Order: sequence, then structure tokens, then C-alpha cells
Amino acid sequence: MTKTESRDGLLGRDRRNFTFGIVSVMTLVGFEAWATTTAMPAMARDLDALSGYTWAFNAYIVASLLAMVIAGLRCDERGREAHLSVVSLP
Repeated sequence: MTKTESRDGLLGRDRRNFTFGIVSVMTLVGFEAWATTTAMPAMARDLDALSGYTWAFNAYIVASLLAMVIAGLRCDERGREAHLSVVSLP
């Protein structure tokens, strides 16, 4: 294995910050969805809003979908490093 082959992996020097940034973003999104799923039944009962229970999840999914599309378009225009630089600080 040459030096260039060993640096080409996901945890190689050139991609390490980007990989940890993606993993961090996905972890935060997972925890957010988990917290929402855990808290929603109690909140719906307390607010007597069981009829609107599904709309909270639908709104979250639609907002996530729109945010991913917009972020994808912006990353295509400006590059991915600028958008994940906050997450992947050393």
C-alpha cells in the first residue's frame, strides 16, 4: 500500500474533518427526532390536541426535506466545506 492509498479512506487526513462533521450532524438529527418522538404523546395529551398529533411529525418531515434540498443546492453552488465548517472544527 502506498502513501496515497492509505490517505484515501474516510478517516484519511484529507477527509477526516468532513467525515466527523457528517457523523456529528446525523447524530444531532437522530437525537432531535428521538426527543420529539418521546415527548409528543405527553405534549398532545396535556394540550388536548390528539387530533393534531400527526401534523407535528408531518411538519418536521416536510421542513427537513426542504432544508435538505436547499442545503444541497447551496453546497453544489458554494462547496460543502463552507457549510460544515462549524461542525467540523478541530
